[in-house]
Amino acid sequence: MNNRYSNKIPTLGLLALLLAGCAAIPPDDATVAERDLAGAGLAKSIRLAREGWPDAQWWTRYGDPQLDALIQRALKDSPDLATAQARIRQAQSTQAITEANGGANVTLDGTVDRQYISGTGLFPPPLGGAWYTEGKVGINASYDFDWWGKHRSQIAASLGEVNARRAEEKQAELTIATTVAQSYFALQADWARVATLQQARDAQARLTEGRAKRVARGLDPANARVRAEGDLAAIDAQIAAHRTRLRNGSRANARSASPAIRRP
Repeated sequence: MNNRYSNKIPTLGLLALLLAGCAAIPPDDATVAERDLAGAGLAKSIRLAREGWPDAQWWTRYGDPQLDALIQRALKDSPDLATAQARIRQAQSTQAITEANGGANVTLDGTVDRQYISGTGLFPPPLGGAWYTEGKVGINASYDFDWWGKHRSQIAASLGEVNARRAEEKQAELTIATTVAQSYFALQADWARVATLQQARDAQARLTEGRAKRVARGLDPANARVRAEGDLAAIDAQIAAHRTRLRNGSRANARSASPAIRRP
């Protein structure tokens, strides 16, 4: 009898847990407040795309007349920049035409006709055998009411086209100026490296000569001279590599018909 009651107790407990799990959950009437997008401001740490862009003629801040002349020459002779400027003029013309087509339009028309009437025809003299001149002047006026904003949208689109073409021009100008400046400073850096390496070579040559004398007197082992000569050869190889780059840069400069770049 007691065993039967003891077996029913776990069963009843499990049934109670299942019923509790199936209990209905009351609805949550709380609503999430909508975010006011108009009142949400940008964080101060967010920078707009316009910020940080280089100013016009940014290269002049280096105070190098030679660099200024090279970039101005490249901009003047660049076909890409000329194409971008032509596209700007075309977009500006389209914008002007679009703006002129809206609002009030007034046109003045005039015609002059001169006619000769034969004297042997239907009209006897004095009507026949004389010249007659007829002039007409007319004024046409109209007004285009932009009820649905179509014309306003066309003007906005044409203005956007002009701005896009101007952005293309600035991008082309920036690319050209940056390329010239990078090449210019690369040549300047190569000349500076050659000068520094030449000084290092002179010092290494003196060291190699001293090593050779010490080896000849038996003060240093024979491989000390070999190591010194190897270091001297490595410096010579670096100097030759930089001079090759300088020659290639000078040839490219000559092919572009740019002014010769003077050494610092």
